[in-house]
Amino acid sequence: MESASFERQLGRWMALAVAIPLLGFIAFWAVEFGRTLEVVGEAEDLRAEAGELSALHGALHALQRERSAAVIWLASARESFQERLVPSFHATDKAYQAAFSGSEAGIAPPPALLRTTVAQRRISLQEALEAYEERLRDLLGRLREQRGAAASGATSEYLLASEALLQLREHAGLERAFGAAVGGHRDPAPEWFANLHYHQRAQKGYQAAFLRSAPATLGERLKAVERDQQLAMEARRVGMAGAAPAPGLAGWFDLKGRRLLALRELEEGLLAELEQAAAARVREARARQWQLGLSGGGLLLVTGLAGGAVVRRQLALVHRREADAARIEYLATHNPVTGLPDRRTFNARLDAALQAEPRRDWRVLLIDLVRFTEINRTFGEAFGDELLAAVAGVLRGRVPTPGFVGQLYGDQFAVALPVEVGDAQSLLAVFDAPFHVKGRHVSIAVRAGSAESPEAGRSAQDLVQSADLALVSARSIPRGCRYRTYTTAMGDAHGRQRELEAGLERAVERDEFELWYQPQVDLRTGRAVGLEALLRWRHPERGIVGPGEFIPCAEANGLIVPVGDHVLSRATEQIRQWRGTPLGRIPMAVNLSGVQFHQADFIDHLQAHISGGRGQLKLEITESVLMTDLGGAARRLGELREMGVPLSVDDFGTGYSSLAYLRRFPVDELKLDRSFVSELGHSEEADAIVEAVVALGHTLGIRVLAEGVETESQARRLARLGCDAGQGFLWARPMPASDLEAWFAEERVRIP
Repeated sequence: MESASFERQLGRWMALAVAIPLLGFIAFWAVEFGRTLEVVGEAEDLRAEAGELSALHGALHALQRERSAAVIWLASARESFQERLVPSFHATDKAYQAAFSGSEAGIAPPPALLRTTVAQRRISLQEALEAYEERLRDLLGRLREQRGAAASGATSEYLLASEALLQLREHAGLERAFGAAVGGHRDPAPEWFANLHYHQRAQKGYQAAFLRSAPATLGERLKAVERDQQLAMEARRVGMAGAAPAPGLAGWFDLKGRRLLALRELEEGLLAELEQAAAARVREARARQWQLGLSGGGLLLVTGLAGGAVVRRQLALVHRREADAARIEYLATHNPVTGLPDRRTFNARLDAALQAEPRRDWRVLLIDLVRFTEINRTFGEAFGDELLAAVAGVLRGRVPTPGFVGQLYGDQFAVALPVEVGDAQSLLAVFDAPFHVKGRHVSIAVRAGSAESPEAGRSAQDLVQSADLALVSARSIPRGCRYRTYTTAMGDAHGRQRELEAGLERAVERDEFELWYQPQVDLRTGRAVGLEALLRWRHPERGIVGPGEFIPCAEANGLIVPVGDHVLSRATEQIRQWRGTPLGRIPMAVNLSGVQFHQADFIDHLQAHISGGRGQLKLEITESVLMTDLGGAARRLGELREMGVPLSVDDFGTGYSSLAYLRRFPVDELKLDRSFVSELGHSEEADAIVEAVVALGHTLGIRVLAEGVETESQARRLARLGCDAGQGFLWARPMPASDLEAWFAEERVRIP
């Protein structure tokens, strides 16, 4: 009896010993099988999302190429670059259609209005960059959303490498655009050089990030691309045997274009490997299903141990993915050299601070490093990067909490701090001591501008813009003054400048410009020997506006080209109207801007107008324009001489005034600047300069004309010193054509 009871008890224990592990295994198998089905579904979704990711990269690449074509066209105005615009528009539209054709919430390509203003050069370079940057941000946001959907432990390294390569290609494209802008423009803006060097340095950080994250094969491909680029650049520079060096800017531009294509191919290879990785995940998940289906109860212990390992591995992958995402976000929002927040991040942080404490006043300080480009050129970019890092470290250490530091551009830093925390002057004092970089002591001069809320605004954009206006003012003052604070007068002046720019665009469209004329008189005979055509703007509200007010603005925003064509057209038309009258025998001088003179198609434009004024038209250009490119200027002046167009050098004596270039250039007339004429009789130095210029001109067979003659004594003294002709209020002020005809009819000055 006791034996039977013992056996029944033992049986129950044995049954439990078998049943409990078996039930445990069945439960574990069911959970794992369900999880495997989820993984299969996720892997299939990942494979589809990888394809969408590839299409988005194609759209981004097309938009970057369109932006590059637009920037280069706006900066250089070369027809060869204008021809690239329309194909880039079509390529962008096609890429957007491929990326968003099946999406309910797609992103539209750049609007037709933006493209039209770019093609017609009715938009500034900075405005075009901002417009394209806004659309790039939308596309990058969608791309990062897609990366987040596709992120997984198995593919995170591809996504991290993809982000780094995307940023590398972005900065490479901007380097190419600004390089072409600098090389293709005769008077490039200083910030273009700063942007060019900034984008060159930024690429190094993203190259390193890519090499850390990408598979080894793709890393070697990137190194090969950079080696080929370096060899090609060296061959272009020194003329390597067997490789004819490419010509100047065009060769450099093509080399950089081939590098961008190589980076694009590398990006396509990376996305292809991502799709292969997604497909591998599908295969692995399905293999796992079979393994679970064929597994037996004897693998329970092994399965349990493996399950623990899987859990640990999954946790490790989760942590790694979070770290990778954080690193990607950091690279996208911070300068890779200094680690400081970029412009967007700085503005976002400042807006958050302003909204968190509306009653607290903040100060924004913008700091420019003076002659940083020269330091980079002298000591190398690596030295320049370390100097930037040293400046960033010092500023971080001197800005107290809750203030913070950012880096808006390559050598421009920004500081935001509450007004009551500290003043700008004490912060700028850190630049009084030299910086220690690579065993050298480097002294850095700075220019700075600041703005405070609420006077300058209550948003980050308003404060930064106002501080930038103060910085512009600081750059324009003499050496020794390095700091300016924003005032409402600066804002008013900026507003007037914007109104002037808008009015100029309307003036071109409405044909509000007209020519006035001022006689030029022979100092010996008193006869009229020439006319100067002077541009006037008949403003609908302000009346007549002189060129000194609007010409600098027209040169800055690119409108000087259509305005200059208008002047040539009106001048030659007036010459045709006066033909057969006494006024038709007098040469007419027309001023040229440096932008017009250095345009590649300037001679073609001039040929279109010259038929109406051949023999009577004379061109005036300043010394500084001629000296910008001696070789190019000499060729251009030779072409003008062959066309029979005389050349007068305006404002002579205020620039280079070099005997060497007068001998080299085919110059017909020197116009003595009015600053010397006004000092005649009051300064022995002015008399000596006038006499020297006249002697120099006559020795070289060049006639000399004095500007700004206002008194009889000045005219007589100029005649005694040998000057040939004069122009000024003594004889007549500039006047419209009808008034000039009446003036000559009164015989105030005789016509030969």
